[in-house]
Amino acid sequence: MVEQFARQHAKDLKVVGLGTQDDLTEAADFLADTGVTHQLVWDGSGKSWRYFEISSQPASVLVAPDGTTLATFKGGLNLDKVLERAQR
Repeated sequence: MVEQFARQHAKDLKVVGLGTQDDLTEAADFLADTGVTHQLVWDGSGKSWRYFEISSQPASVLVAPDGTTLATFKGGLNLDKVLERAQR
């Protein structure tokens, strides 16, 4: 679902996946198995989770181009809400 969203809105939004659990090899296997094409960042330290106040998966964060956190979505991603917040 996120991959499809990333492809559909590539001109308007940049979707970046953030890996912190398991290890880098398992993250690479996930990419190979799922065919994800949007950018992914690996953070083995978990600092990004603490920064965005994420405590479990799934979670999503909407960040403005200037780095300001616009919204954090905990649980399943509601794509309509993401678009609504991004258009403000």
